[in-house]
Amino acid sequence: MFEMFAPAAPSFDDPIGLLKACHMRILTNCKTLEKLTLHLAEKGADEEAATAAERVHKYFTTAAPLHHQDEEVDLFPRLRHHDKSLADAIAALESEHQTMAAAWEAIEPDLQDLSGIDDIKAFAERVATFCKLYRGHIVSEETNCLSPAEELLTADDLKALGEAMEARRA
Repeated sequence: MFEMFAPAAPSFDDPIGLLKACHMRILTNCKTLEKLTLHLAEKGADEEAATAAERVHKYFTTAAPLHHQDEEVDLFPRLRHHDKSLADAIAALESEHQTMAAAWEAIEPDLQDLSGIDDIKAFAERVATFCKLYRGHIVSEETNCLSPAEELLTADDLKALGEAMEARRA
């Protein structure tokens, strides 16, 4: 029912590719969350559900915040430096990061205690909101940020970005 392994990610030598790969893992985890809501409604909080919830919880409490830091601390400032016209799009993406963090806070406690979910329908609605926010954000970010980054960033920028991303995970 749930996907267990994600494809290998690019290396830190390809930081834009790494950010795109992270987007794919986010989408995979959103699919898992949506499948989890159906599973909970049909079979309850069994071992399979607990395993899926644990994996999703781990991803969105560790990897996703690092991804946002990669963008906000290292990528977005470089893009603003190279093209001031991207400022509004970047500000919108930063605002979306805050909105998604709030949506995560609405589902995170339930993932830690599936048996404590009193209203599966309400949980499913919160999950749907969270996943919809991320899906829209990824489209916007890839269009308004990652595509321009591929054109604007120099080899030195990309090297520094990859090094910062690697250091953040050390």
